Amino acid sequence: MKKKPIKFLFIGRTCSGKSSIAKATSEKLGLRVVKSYTTRSPRDNEKNGESDHYFISKDEFDMLGSVYGFVAETEINNVKYATTYDELERSDIYVIDPNGVENLMRICGSDFEFVTVYIRVPYKVAEERYVQRGGTKKDFKSRYDSENDQFREYEKKREFDFHLLNDGSLENSVDSVCEWIKKRIELSNIN
Repeated sequence: MKKKPIKFLFIGRTCSGKSSIAKATSEKLGLRVVKSYTTRSPRDNEKNGESDHYFISKDEFDMLGSVYGFVAETEINNVKYATTYDELERSDIYVIDPNGVENLMRICGSDFEFVTVYIRVPYKVAEERYVQRGGTKKDFKSRYDSENDQFREYEKKREFDFHLLNDGSLENSVDSVCEWIKKRIELSNIN
């Protein structure tokens, strides 16, 4: 029986550090991060083309979904996020939320082996990061509250393979995640 390709799912609330950890981990291990499609506007640091998203209009998003179909799709604060099967197949790490994971498992769970890394951060640290990115505390609370139901349910189920409390340095968090990924890949190669 042919082994399923491993895809590492990085799951965490807004400003948990999941995208930064995914990017640094991918660079360190030579892996590729999924670039998802989104209807949100690029942040200032994403306007130079260095982002983990393709920024498209709502009409383009709907057209892309109807033509190619999405394997994972979610909406947060009226902003849509999704990816295609081809993009997932070409990648190793996918930054995704619990609602997107449910969709992903339903659509292509038999094609890939998914390994989940849940990244948490204290509320005040996340709020501070959000404000540093140019947001307000009020906007952060709104975003955090909008994610509450799906993350509370996800945390209650504890359906993750690895759990990282990202309250130290980025370097330490990346080192931990890299070790987990290397061990998981080694284990897969043995079996």
